[in-house]
Parts: sequence; C-alpha cells; structure tokens
Amino acid sequence: MTKLFAFLLLFLPACAFASLEVSQVQKQQDGDYKITFCKLFKIENIALNKNSFGSFLEMPRELGGYKNLAITSKELDLKIKNAIEGLAKTDTKNTCQKPILKIVSARKIKESSSVLCQISFDDSLDIIVFASKYKKGQKEIYRVSYPQDFKYLDKKYKAEVRTFVLKNTKVLLDN
Repeated sequence: MTKLFAFLLLFLPACAFASLEVSQVQKQQDGDYKITFCKLFKIENIALNKNSFGSFLEMPRELGGYKNLAITSKELDLKIKNAIEGLAKTDTKNTCQKPILKIVSARKIKESSSVLCQISFDDSLDIIVFASKYKKGQKEIYRVSYPQDFKYLDKKYKAEVRTFVLKNTKVLLDN
C-alpha cells in the first residue's frame, strides 16, 4: 500500500502540469496547420516538415524573421505531431484545464515605456508579448500585443492573460 501511495504522489503532480492539449487541427490552404489549444487560443501557420531523420514542427515567424512562439516540451511537440498526422484524438471537451501561466523573462526596452515579456503556458509553449504604456489625455493606457499568428478564441481568457502580463510587468512599465 505504501508503494502505491508513493507512486501516486510522484504521478499526480506530473498530471497537473500536462493540461495544455490540442483541441483542433485544421489544415490551411498553403499546407500549414492551424492548431487550437484547450479551445482557448490557436496558433496559425505551424508546419510539419519531414526529413530523413523524422519530422519536426516549424513554428511561424514574425515579419522580419523574429521567433516569438516556441514549443518547449517534448510532450506537446509529440501531441501536435500526432494530431496533425491523425494518430491522436483532438477532442478535449472535458479534460483540458486552463494552462498555468508563468513569466519566463521580462525586460524593459531602452528609452521607452515598453516591456518585452516571455510567457510560458504550462511550461510547454512560450510566447513573446509586448507590453506598453502611453498617455491619452490624462489617462494612462496599458496595452499588450501578441504574436501575429497567436489568436485568442476566449475573450475572458484573453483578459486573464492580459491582466497577468500587466500585473507582472507593471513595475518595469512604470519606471
């Protein structure tokens, strides 16, 4: 019984961090894929490139070639590949939870009131966002910009992420 309990203690925490799931795969006209995660957001223009040593995911790049989206876990990489190749079911109606957000890095851009921030979703997907502050009349306006191929499907979740980013970058934005 003690061994079973020890196994559960080791296994359960790992399950708690594996909530980022692929909920839909859609092939685009250009052959790339649009992948929806937990029915909360999607990433467009993901390519599956096959070479003689296997296949690899190619994440979209911003204009100018900047890489603002990255898969950071082998498990998510495999889930996406399997979903694209039709080897895995993509309906996560009852199993997907909101991803755990974490700030990986945040740094102020010189001589501006803007911050570049790297956010992690479940330690599996990282995105670079741009947080900024400006004045409009007497009001201070805060803005968060996301990569061009990253789109929210849930307005409440978008507001939650925005609040999370601004809360964690406010000190940098206000200095």
